[in-house]
Amino acid sequence: MRYTLLRCPQGRWEIARARPGSDIAPFVSDYSGYAEHSSWMLHCREVATAIVPFIVSFGADFQIDLGQDPKAGTRFGSFTTGLYDGYADVASTGRSRCVQANFTPPGAYRFFGLPMRELAGRVVRLDDILGAEARLLAERLHDAPGWGTRLDLLDAFIRERMARFAGTSPEVLWAWRTLVASGGAVPVASLSSELGWSRKHLAARFSAEIGETPKTAARILRFVRTRREIASAGRQPQWARLAADCGFADQAHLIREFQAMAGVTPVQYAVSLGGTADLPPVDPR
Repeated sequence: MRYTLLRCPQGRWEIARARPGSDIAPFVSDYSGYAEHSSWMLHCREVATAIVPFIVSFGADFQIDLGQDPKAGTRFGSFTTGLYDGYADVASTGRSRCVQANFTPPGAYRFFGLPMRELAGRVVRLDDILGAEARLLAERLHDAPGWGTRLDLLDAFIRERMARFAGTSPEVLWAWRTLVASGGAVPVASLSSELGWSRKHLAARFSAEIGETPKTAARILRFVRTRREIASAGRQPQWARLAADCGFADQAHLIREFQAMAGVTPVQYAVSLGGTADLPPVDPR
């Protein structure tokens, strides 16, 4: 598989990035490989996002602390996490090695073949979901000669599993795509009315196949849109206008939501986009 490689100027980490084929692009947004070459502890914050990450590790474990549940922090090798309207702090020892696929929620439902509400707001070890399949894939990745081969192995594994399970129902898929297209702005009542479902039925079906209720998914999507707008505007957005454009009641509402899902204010996040030579660049997705 063709990929691009980004390295830290100090040689402490490298990231290989690739895109899946167009046939599965609606289900998997991107692939990556990550390796650290350092004796330092490396730290990063993962904020709320509309993707479901799938990480297969063949190196040292990660320490993951959910921002809204400090007691949940523990060590993870290969893991996944469903939609989460909060943030997580991740630390590694400088010896981590892994590949990652970022699923859309409908893609994750088709890949895992289980109710996505079971993964929402949690970090779940792949051994607990995939068993020996996860361990065998990690071994093959460890023995592979380079990133191209590893990403090919990841792609083949995903395609084989996705062929086993049925995908998201047409109704839920429509509701999800409508929310995505609007940046979380479409009222849940409009979705249920268009489908001819009660709001309770929509919430139950949606959380089973997407992971969260439509209301929570809309919050996450508004936050994702806001992050993109901040990345486009640079460090000095017009905050009141941005709050209105992204569907917040006012600037105070924007700040509260941003702190809940990123752990920092919008201004602090805008400043952080400048990055540091020691850490991977911020992804505004």
